[in-house]
Amino acid sequence: MLKIEIASNFEEILGAWTVVYEQYLSIAAIPPNPFKIWTFPHYTKGRSITVTGSEHGRVVCTGSAVLDSPDKLPLDNYFGKELDRLRRDGRKLIEIGLLADQRDGAKLGLSLMLQAALASFGLHMKHYDFVIGIHPKSIHFYTTHYGFNVLGDKRDYSLLGNTPVTLLHASMKANNQFSQQLMPVFEQILSAYNMDKRYKFPIEEFAGSFIMEFLNNYYENERTQIYHPETERIGAVAKQEQGIPQGSH
Repeated sequence: MLKIEIASNFEEILGAWTVVYEQYLSIAAIPPNPFKIWTFPHYTKGRSITVTGSEHGRVVCTGSAVLDSPDKLPLDNYFGKELDRLRRDGRKLIEIGLLADQRDGAKLGLSLMLQAALASFGLHMKHYDFVIGIHPKSIHFYTTHYGFNVLGDKRDYSLLGNTPVTLLHASMKANNQFSQQLMPVFEQILSAYNMDKRYKFPIEEFAGSFIMEFLNNYYENERTQIYHPETERIGAVAKQEQGIPQGSH
């Protein structure tokens, strides 16, 4: 039986993103790296959640979600115009990503309960508009089971080995059959799981971590654009530890 849990500490996050790495590597979406994890910087700033599914004590599937902010979302690198249109309409976005499933027979979609837990985080934080980038072959699954609509044309995702990705969008504020059917499920999850116990990447623990080392190596050329706020804070902590005045370079 699949056990669904919210990652609440560093080790659980690391286990989840190891599964992401293994699956992405198996389909040649990413090259091997010595850290054997995969994530995007946006998911490490405390405004995200990671959910895992375990069998016999081993994580076999996972997914994460990240709230929109001034730093924007990973999908902005490829669908910025489409997402900005939603923002201009006053939509509060949440991106679902880092999906991986290693179970035998897993095909188009993760566990429905796992994905519902990710969506419930959006409701908890009052971000009602979900966006996701998926392979075109999965469009039918997401439009049929979750009520997503296609928002952007297929693009080649260069950070994932030029994997073709299509942008989908769904709003839980829309009064349609999907929101009416799924809302009771979300409410049940919110009553069963404490979303505030999710791991929030405290700077004191995260600054010198294995994941931070991965980000500094893999996203070295992009840090000033998509990792600037946390980099500044981490740099300040490092300088304090070394006794360097914060105005020095």
